[in-house]
Formats: sequence, structure tokens, C-alpha cells
Amino acid sequence: IPGEEAFPAYLESRIAAFYERAGRVKLKGGATGSVTIEKTADADELGLAQGTFVVRRTDADCDLVVSYAVDAGSTAVAGKNYEALSGTVTIPAGQTEATIVLMPINDALLNEDSTLTLNLSDGLYTLGEEGKISAAMTIKNLPPPEGWNVWVAHGDSTLASLDANWSAGHAPRADETGLFDGRFSMLNCTWDAAATQTVTGWKQTEGYTGTVTFETTFASSGETFKNLTIKGDVTLESGTWTHKDHKAAAEKAQVYHLSATVEGDFTLGASAQLMVSGKGQRVKQSFWGACYGGTGGKYVDQNGKDELSVFGETYGSVTEPTDLGMSAGADGGYSGSDPVAWAGGAIYLKVGGTLSLMGNVYANGMSQKGWNTSTGSGGSIYLEAAAIIGNGNVQANGGGSGGSNCNQCGSG
Repeated sequence: IPGEEAFPAYLESRIAAFYERAGRVKLKGGATGSVTIEKTADADELGLAQGTFVVRRTDADCDLVVSYAVDAGSTAVAGKNYEALSGTVTIPAGQTEATIVLMPINDALLNEDSTLTLNLSDGLYTLGEEGKISAAMTIKNLPPPEGWNVWVAHGDSTLASLDANWSAGHAPRADETGLFDGRFSMLNCTWDAAATQTVTGWKQTEGYTGTVTFETTFASSGETFKNLTIKGDVTLESGTWTHKDHKAAAEKAQVYHLSATVEGDFTLGASAQLMVSGKGQRVKQSFWGACYGGTGGKYVDQNGKDELSVFGETYGSVTEPTDLGMSAGADGGYSGSDPVAWAGGAIYLKVGGTLSLMGNVYANGMSQKGWNTSTGSGGSIYLEAAAIIGNGNVQANGGGSGGSNCNQCGSG
């Protein structure tokens, strides 16, 4: 070993010699061989078709971790065009190759195809010959359909008011039409109070199976987002509309309901639904059956004596129902802040044209199992249109019997 001044140069030369021989040395009882990379399939935003690289080696005696890096000349950007890669791939002992899978992200932008080049990095192996230690992949772009502002959310936030969640680079405006298409995003959406309260049109394709939760509120709540207005047509081929639940609301507070005015036609496809079951008001009560459209059941002992009075009276309007259903607890009430069986929520939908119902419209109460239980009442459904056609289901039922000595509730 040389002296102190010459040692750095000596160490550098020894490391270089080690890497030069790495393909021939034994690691954990096996040889690594030389390593190469090849692109075997391009990625495509249409259908989110995955792209693949294959890393190969000449010897297969031991596990081998191969490092790679994205070339600076790549036009594809991690987190925008594709999901970020780990930077390493392991070839197991006994195998001569391993696959790097690239998942494209559909950004719904009017841009060109992008490219991604991976370069193999130095490691405890010998790099293959020039031309085989680098490979390029094309990520084919799928542009959004013209005339739509497309839901393209891929992050943690699902707020409609977040500009980054939309293909136009901004949240929908009053003169725009929103499109929910599973080719671009399958994430749920929360249409919050900061988003526009008016849009020109709305469409959810058959490929979108997510849920749009509206934070529309009752006039009595004091909140500002009362109703969503769609100036044209609404088509829901698939997916769900609902309103925010009342788990964080005060007792007996009627805050949220699904309220929308559609000036054109509204089509609810067979695979779509308006679903507010289990989203009624929180009520702390014992195990009497909850009421709304009818009084809830009461407890009668084995001798036929009324031990408890009927809980509450019917309320709301028969001709224009708007109220939330009443939730229910268990024997002696319940601990904590939540009922055991939530009631149905409320839907208020006015359509200027034809309302075509092929899907489900539900505002049902929930049931619970056990001894001395009760069930949540149904909620409200108000539908108004120039004409209503179709064979869909409309329900505002109270929760079913959940077990012995169960006090059933009133309907919605």
C-alpha cells in the first residue's frame, strides 16, 4: 500500500479494477455476468397500456440488483406522464432477466407523444456493450375530446375547485361542460363550495365508476352553496351522485342534501345512481324506531305493556319532501357521537326537460343487527321534470329488521 500522498490514486485504480472484473467475480456464491437493457413495449395513455423494459444478464448464479437512471434528454416527466420508477430492478438467482414496468398517466392535454430513456448505471456487474446499456420508450398521448373540461385528478386531493384536477388547467366555469371519463381519471370528486355553482353541461361516461359528492346545503344551514345549476343537459352513463354525510354535523342538524337544477334533459343510465342512503341527520336516541314519513316502532314487553312511548312524530311534506331522515341508536342510547343505524339523506332534483330514469335513486335508511336495536328511517326524494320516463328504481325505505326485539322505523 503506498504512502499517504499516493493513496487516493491507488484506491481509485483498485476500485476501477474491481468493477472491471465484477462480471467475473463471485457474489454470494455466484457470478453476475454482463448486463443490458431493452425496450420491449411502448406505453399508451389510451387504456393506460403499460410500457416495459427488460434488463438481462449473461450469468444467473445469484440475485443481482441493477441500477438505472432516467436520461436527461427524456421528454416524459415522472408524475405527469408516468408513475415514478424506483431506479433499481432485481434479477433473481437462477433467472437471466427482469422487467421494469412503466405505468402511463393520462394527463388529458393536447400535447405530443413523450419519450423516456433509461440508462444502466454502474454497479457490482459489468455493463454490456455500447448500444445495449440504454433504451428508449415512447409514451403515446391521448388528447382530451374537444369542447370538454375533463376530470383528470391523480393526486391526493379530490376537490373540484382544484385547478390541477382538470384538463383545461382550471376548475370548470359557468360556460364550460364537465366530463368524467375513466380513461383520464377514476378518482372520486368532491364538488365543494369553492367550485362553480353553475356549469353549461355534465357527462359521466360508462367508463367512469367513481362518486361525485356534492356539498350543496339546505337554505337554513347558513352555508353559501345551496344548489348546482346545469344550464344544458346531464348524462350519467355510470358512476354515482351523492351528498356529504352528517357524521361531523350537530345533532338534528339538516345541513347537506343533493340539490340540482338541470335546465335541459337529465339521463340516468342503468349503471348510474343517485345514492344518499345512510346520509341522514344525526339523532341521539334510545332504541325506538326512528320516524319521518311514518312513526317509528315502540317497545312492548312480553305482557303487552307499553314500556316506552313512540319516538317522535312524523314530519315534513308529503307533496314536496325535502327533509333528512332520522337516524337511530341502540338499547339505552349509544356511546360516542354516531348513531348505529343512519337514516336516508335527501335528493331535490328539478329538470326543465325530460328526466330519463334507468338507474337507481335511493335515500334508504340503514338497519342494524342485534338485540334491542332499531333502524334508521328513509329520507327524501323530490323529482320534478317536464316528463319522467324509464324503468329505474326510486326508494326512500326505512331500514329493515336487524334482529330480535328490533324496533323498525318509519319510511321516507
